[in-house]
Amino acid sequence: MKAIRYEAYGEPADVLRLEEAAIPLLNEGHVAVRVHACGLNPADWALCRGLSAKKLPSGIGLDVSGLITAIGEGVTDVAVGDAVFGPSSFMDYPTAGASDYAILYHWDRLPDGLSHVDAAALPMVVETAARYLSWLAAEGLFLVPIARTFALEDWREALDISVAGRARGKLVLLPSPRVDGSVDLGGPSAPLRT
Repeated sequence: MKAIRYEAYGEPADVLRLEEAAIPLLNEGHVAVRVHACGLNPADWALCRGLSAKKLPSGIGLDVSGLITAIGEGVTDVAVGDAVFGPSSFMDYPTAGASDYAILYHWDRLPDGLSHVDAAALPMVVETAARYLSWLAAEGLFLVPIARTFALEDWREALDISVAGRARGKLVLLPSPRVDGSVDLGGPSAPLRT
């Protein structure tokens, strides 16, 4: 398969190469996907520059969307041919998402109506939002009213709903006593509502 990867740390323009690479063998609990779209983020450039002490060669492309081609031992919730998206398991393999095939350890099904390109833009964004909301909640500074709207005990389930398609990929932050307004993230010109 073809993969974009690096064999030494440095500036991405200097170290990234399109190479032939073997399709990695799956570890337990992982799935292989035929990549339909891959998102690149500043984190990819940081990894190229040596942020992680990972064994080289290594690939880039942390956010992936594609079709499952193989299932590792212990995986029971998906089947070959299912459309999924999630972060690539770059630490355990010599390639990542910017390749013909990627390995995922965490994934979710592609919601109806969401393209592979749009899905590949979600994993790091959702993880970043989840971490930020968690930090704010831990400090008592933020309340996620959507969790109460859906009678959920944990705000992470609200993110699940917004990403997994049970609410059609639409996250609406509802006003609370500590929020001045809300933004409907369902469209490009969604207004701030107060």
